[in-house]
Amino acid sequence: MPGTPWDIHRQIANNENESHRQPWKPMRDLELEKTLRQWAEDMVKRYTWLTIRFEYNEKRRAYLISYSPESKADEDERFVIESSAFEDRINEQYDGLKAPLFCYEERLFKLSPTAEVIRHHKPEKGLLRIATRKKQPQGIAMAAIIHR
Repeated sequence: MPGTPWDIHRQIANNENESHRQPWKPMRDLELEKTLRQWAEDMVKRYTWLTIRFEYNEKRRAYLISYSPESKADEDERFVIESSAFEDRINEQYDGLKAPLFCYEERLFKLSPTAEVIRHHKPEKGLLRIATRKKQPQGIAMAAIIHR
């Protein structure tokens, strides 16, 4: 009798492979993904130095979340407390198989180049003011060109 949930999943996959069916594969949890994205967006608003990258990893069958830069995170006690509290809540809410994995600067795992990147966006100075021009009637514009 298998002892861990991983053993059970492995046994299910092996049994299904033997019977020529598709192996059992957990689906992405879109509600969890929405929660992670909203939390990440809120965090980068409060901690403008923060960049969060995340994605669902099929091989690990889990969401992977990476914070950077680690040097800034270590200096910000409020960030450490807030992010740790969120990680604890998520780990309590989701069992070991579905719980996301968190780390700094991809130390524990590598994210793919297509991982979602969430960071603080400062408005560009040139885009703060948008000037609009009234369109001149075509005849007046042509007269202005000819008159020069």
